[in-house]
Amino acid sequence: MGSGVDGPTRGDAEGTAPSEAELSAGLSVIRRRRWYLWAVLLTYLPAIWLSLEITESDRKTAVVFGVWVAMAAVAGAVVAAARCPRCGNYFHLMGLMPVWVRKCLHCGLGLTVDKRAKGGPAGKLGG
Repeated sequence: MGSGVDGPTRGDAEGTAPSEAELSAGLSVIRRRRWYLWAVLLTYLPAIWLSLEITESDRKTAVVFGVWVAMAAVAGAVVAAARCPRCGNYFHLMGLMPVWVRKCLHCGLGLTVDKRAKGGPAGKLGG
């Protein structure tokens, strides 16, 4: 009962589903990591522009670009390594390529299902 085709279920040792608080906390971590990635991606143009304006050097701007690429790679890896709070598999990974969708690729848990369950018509977190 604790494991299936999509991997082990999260929760206690008997393989029961995680509580709503655990799901909410796990989804909050995934959303925060996604925001960090977006923040890094959105800094590209301002960083390059500022570097060109301040240094007036293509070589120094290339260093800024290299730092930005490294930060984007790290942020992307951190987001890709996030685990689904329901099934325990990687939320954004199916195989080796990350797929940036708003639901778990394994169990279908939506990224904002906990927010909709608190005040909207979406219903319970489990479905």
